[in-house]
Amino acid sequence: VPSFRSLAASLPVAAFSLPYEGKPEGEATTETDGSPGEESDAEAEAEEEEPPLPPLPDFSTTEGNLWAPIVRRTRAHPNFRSGFCRPHPLHSGKPNLTAKPYGKWCEGNPHVIAIDCEMCLARHSDGKMDPNALCRISVVNGVNPEEVLLDTLVKPDGTVVDYRSWINGISEKNMRGVAFTLDHARDFMLSLLSDQTVVVGHSVKSDLAALNIMHGVVADSALLFRIRDSPRQTPSLGDLSARVLDKAMPETHDSVNDARTALLALERAVGKDLDAFDWEVERVPGLIEKKRKAQREYFQTMRKEARGRGDSSRGRSAERGGRDSSRGRSASRSRDDDGACCLLVHRIPKRCTEEHLSKMFAAHIGDVPAKIPQIEFGRGNTGKVMV
Repeated sequence: VPSFRSLAASLPVAAFSLPYEGKPEGEATTETDGSPGEESDAEAEAEEEEPPLPPLPDFSTTEGNLWAPIVRRTRAHPNFRSGFCRPHPLHSGKPNLTAKPYGKWCEGNPHVIAIDCEMCLARHSDGKMDPNALCRISVVNGVNPEEVLLDTLVKPDGTVVDYRSWINGISEKNMRGVAFTLDHARDFMLSLLSDQTVVVGHSVKSDLAALNIMHGVVADSALLFRIRDSPRQTPSLGDLSARVLDKAMPETHDSVNDARTALLALERAVGKDLDAFDWEVERVPGLIEKKRKAQREYFQTMRKEARGRGDSSRGRSAERGGRDSSRGRSASRSRDDDGACCLLVHRIPKRCTEEHLSKMFAAHIGDVPAKIPQIEFGRGNTGKVMV
């Protein structure tokens, strides 16, 4: 079995970085997990049949045993099973993979890693939209946070409809010539992960889903920290960075920084009495407003481009997108192949109809799409639709 380091050296890694200078805590900028405090989905998911919780392995490493209490606390969260124990939606039909058992083959690997991925909206050859197509992956050594094990752009499967540049800083120009694929990323992760490796992140279920990797040994800052006086709300990484680490986040997502921030925030709890540890943080004022402003500016630019192509009426179909301000009403704004603007609306409650969505657009946007297709409801209590 090749080591993850030798494999990484042989892969077509496409380096990418964003300019960033730290600011004092008082100048904290746009949050970087894309959700300024989500409300818990526990009530919505309570009616679904819960998948079984796989047993936690007996840790063979010092690092694993050190992080085990935080892993157990993560697994005790009401939303853990729905996020980590159900098979992920398949990307381009690729199967869900699991890590190999711990053994001599991985004794020299880091046994704690932090991960963060950036995703874009892509259309596969079968016409289906993938709102979580991998376009960047960053992996940080959990034992030595300064060591970046992998940081590369990833060529998305399918045709990119929206790079979500305002979120991640990645553009079509950056992707030219990128040869690193989802298969490369999966191969790297499986050369690094064992069934005992602790994967740290913020809403790390999304990162693992983008890779189609099933892994239940995780420490997730999004499931552990909460907003003070609002226990149903999740703090953003911007909140954690400012309140726990006393530093601000960059305005644009940087997946290396995001992975490292989640790791360092949770490191504060390692070895502590987790019941006595203060998991509550104050919301940083202004983060949500700055994010919404950035969204508006991005979509205004898209509308101007749409007008230039003569499809302005369709370009005004919506002005909310990316990772919306509430995951309960989240959406992804994109551009279709013909230049028209699209909007992926998801987490739609079952009681809502297409007429409700039309009225929502009219009330909050001042415009409505020409047509809203039938909402697709899965096995849960929420649905999605591309308009």
